[in-house]
Amino acid sequence: MRYLRLRLRSSILLSITIFVIVFITLHILIWSTNEFELLEKTPESVPKPPVAISFLSALDQPNIYDLKASQSHKLNKHSSYITSHRIHELFQLVRTTRNNQLKSNSINSTWNFGKFIPKKLPTHNNNTKTNVDTVDSVTMKEKNHKLQFNITTTAKIMNEQDKIQLRHFIHHTLTKWKADHENDKYVNLADIMHDGLAQDEPELNTTWFKYIKTVTNSHVYNPNTPEFKHLLNHLQNGKISEASEMSQGTQIKVILNLPNGFQGLLKPYRVPRNYQTQPDHFYFSDIERHHAEIAAFHVDKVLGFNRVPPLIGRLLNITSDQLEGSVQVLLPRPPEVDWQKISHPYRRSYSATRTAQWETNENYCYEHVMIDEDYHNRLLLDMMDLAAFDFLIGNLDRHHMMRISAFGINTALVHLDNGRSFGRYDADDLSILAPIRQCCFFRYSTFARLYRVYNKGLSKLVSDSLNTTELLQMILVNEHLIAIDRRLEILFSQIDICIKTYTVQGVMIDDGID
Repeated sequence: MRYLRLRLRSSILLSITIFVIVFITLHILIWSTNEFELLEKTPESVPKPPVAISFLSALDQPNIYDLKASQSHKLNKHSSYITSHRIHELFQLVRTTRNNQLKSNSINSTWNFGKFIPKKLPTHNNNTKTNVDTVDSVTMKEKNHKLQFNITTTAKIMNEQDKIQLRHFIHHTLTKWKADHENDKYVNLADIMHDGLAQDEPELNTTWFKYIKTVTNSHVYNPNTPEFKHLLNHLQNGKISEASEMSQGTQIKVILNLPNGFQGLLKPYRVPRNYQTQPDHFYFSDIERHHAEIAAFHVDKVLGFNRVPPLIGRLLNITSDQLEGSVQVLLPRPPEVDWQKISHPYRRSYSATRTAQWETNENYCYEHVMIDEDYHNRLLLDMMDLAAFDFLIGNLDRHHMMRISAFGINTALVHLDNGRSFGRYDADDLSILAPIRQCCFFRYSTFARLYRVYNKGLSKLVSDSLNTTELLQMILVNEHLIAIDRRLEILFSQIDICIKTYTVQGVMIDDGID
């Protein structure tokens, strides 16, 4: 019996010892996993994180007093991906050839575009059916795709001559589209919502009504109007009469009722400014950052797109603690105003094991986008604008494109949902440029915008814009400012490659959109 008791005690002690060792080992592994960095050696021009902060540690950091990035705000110089001389040379080439668009007679009269469009399968009449979906702040109508075809069959019949003719066809089509729409008048949201009412109606003399009069088919705000400043003041300081959690989306968002009919979408603080998305995190599991939404809006404003609904940082008193977040204006939604939700042709697979077709097929633009009649208008170049914008802010999570369909076909995309941008400043994901790389089309006016901000310094303009408007501290750390300058040069480098392949006339398009 004594021997059995000794064996039992020894077994118990051994079990406890093994359990403690396993627990400590797992604890170390779990915490160290969050600190792993990419093993590949990065170029000297790519900045290294000033302080490594794990995800779980970041959640415990005290609100806005957690800025542990480098103390210096000086914009450091870095090696160029393309020389400054070449960028200036590109601008001169583009400016010189702007009025020399490809003519319609460039298309071979025997070339048949229709051969790439397969016969449509018979479908049930669903003209009365409305597909409703949601995305963050708005309920949208899902766009029905017109073309369904076998990509393998298409790839076999698309030869190099067909590609050349297809590019000429796109130029011809967008030139015609410009001629048909160059005299279109701007339409504002107030006129659509209150058709036939006089502008001086007492019930419409509100800050909200004055703001939506500045929302047009070309932009969702005008930064040079007093209404824009009043809007930001409402979002930042307006008394909150009611708050309710939004049911849609993967992460917490709160709808705020503000004075004068305004509603704002609050995305609360999650992580410190210098927290970087972990290398082993997939884009679809990344967190949404309130400061990324704020920074993306300022990049949009500096570029002159004016397509991100205005938002601003705000401090809220939650019991005895101060919580900061981003508050974005909620634009009118159905049934007041119809929106269109378009599945992005370059959306990611949102799978850890599968890749999207465009990731493995460099002819994807020819075989899917160029032959799709839905892109034989401004939408094609709007998508290129969006790709350029997303690359600058590092946004991998662009699964849909949104626009206000109540404006008609000549309406710009609205660049919603940028909370997963600015995830890393030490890496540039070139896959975001896939639409530009594969299609090699670009808007003249957008190229001019990029060149203008390049000359003035994109990071400086963004930093100045943030410092002028934002009350919250250091929305972008210095490393992110360096990154957007670097990415702008990479973007010019990609355009340069396209021009060297297809010439300026073959790449640049003037569709009449400023």
